[in-house]
Amino acid sequence: MHKICFIIASMKTGGAERTVSIISNYLSENDFDVSIAVYDKSEPFYKIGNNIKYIPLDILGNNKKNRYSMALDRIKILRSLFKKENFDVVICMNNKILSTSLIASVGLKVKVIGSERSNPFQTSKNPLSACVKKITAFFTDGYIFQTKGSSEFYLKKTRKNSAVIANSVEKTEFLRDESMIDNVVFSVGRLVPSKNHETLIKAFEIVKKSKPDLKLFFYGDGILKDDYIKLCKDLNIIDNVCFMGNSKNIKQEIKNHKLFVLTSIYEGMPNVLLEAMSMGIPSISSRCKFGPEEIIDNRRNGLLFEVGDYEKLAKLMLEILDNKELYRKISENSVKVNDTYSVESIGAKWSEYLSGILKKV
Repeated sequence: MHKICFIIASMKTGGAERTVSIISNYLSENDFDVSIAVYDKSEPFYKIGNNIKYIPLDILGNNKKNRYSMALDRIKILRSLFKKENFDVVICMNNKILSTSLIASVGLKVKVIGSERSNPFQTSKNPLSACVKKITAFFTDGYIFQTKGSSEFYLKKTRKNSAVIANSVEKTEFLRDESMIDNVVFSVGRLVPSKNHETLIKAFEIVKKSKPDLKLFFYGDGILKDDYIKLCKDLNIIDNVCFMGNSKNIKQEIKNHKLFVLTSIYEGMPNVLLEAMSMGIPSISSRCKFGPEEIIDNRRNGLLFEVGDYEKLAKLMLEILDNKELYRKISENSVKVNDTYSVESIGAKWSEYLSGILKKV
């Protein structure tokens, strides 16, 4: 049985964290010995199987040391981990972890794989950071991308040894009861600039004029929460808006909501969009790079608008809320993502790719 390890900063809330939990569970049940090593010391937010080894490294930071000392400590700790556990493959979930793991693995048999979880064209706009990211990726044994678009940022050699594997969605164990659908529009995600929730707030202010009983729920937390509360007060919609915080049982929370909206400026492959669609919740998304346009066939299983265009978003919200036939069609077609992006289908692609990497000398 091959030993693999996912290395990630934390297993708190987030898309990468969700993916690690789902794929780790799948691989551990399909002939892989799986570990998850985290830079911090927190417990996992998402459920992981009892047969998965969870390793809190507690190397996220130390204010008493400069960054070079911390970097050296991380290299030493990871190298010691690689030797002790004798991993066949480690999968690094961000570029800093990847560069540290590559140095730590020098002279060892462990294969190091990178994983792009966002849009590198947006997260590495600085020419120096872009160059470093591309060079780091060049020295890996493989790379996993969520979309073809994100892979095009990297050098040819990296792409040659890579695989494009989308995120998966866990099939919903319950059906929506149409008689129980409430009057709530919602969004899920960190309250940070890249998620661009301001667009939804402005669109909702327009929609509320025609639908005064409509509610807007935000699931997630972040640095912009107070700013968004102030904006809602300024627009006189605060009584219709709820900030729900993080949820460990998000599907149960949202199952009876009417409409999901994603307003991101950029994404890697939005898990929350897949989850909403898998439940048959009609969804509207920005045409951000990357993910939504790969998932949504416009006006068949969802609706798309240009990033930041809150007036267009408001029109689409009103259209789908008023047009019962369009609402029904999009709801019925949405659930087909359960087949395209099933854990079994996506997990099998991970298994096949890792097995191929392991066969290479």
